Amino acid sequence: MGKLLEQIQTEKPKSAGGKPLIQVILDEMTAEDRDDLLQALLDTTIQTMVIRNVLAQRGDKLSHSTVSRFRKDLANGIA
Repeated sequence: MGKLLEQIQTEKPKSAGGKPLIQVILDEMTAEDRDDLLQALLDTTIQTMVIRNVLAQRGDKLSHSTVSRFRKDLANGIA
């Protein structure tokens, strides 16, 4: 077995205890910020990239796909 494969197999995945990272961020926000973010996530006139960029400016680095997936789950009542 090569060193790369060994490193991949022994690397521990980064996880937020089973919660999506965006949910962890929501849990840590003030009630007002949480309500604002949830409203933005449900507002289809606000682009996902804008939400991602604003969160990044606040120090919360998320990928576009993470925000997009959470938005879809939220809209479908899964999140």
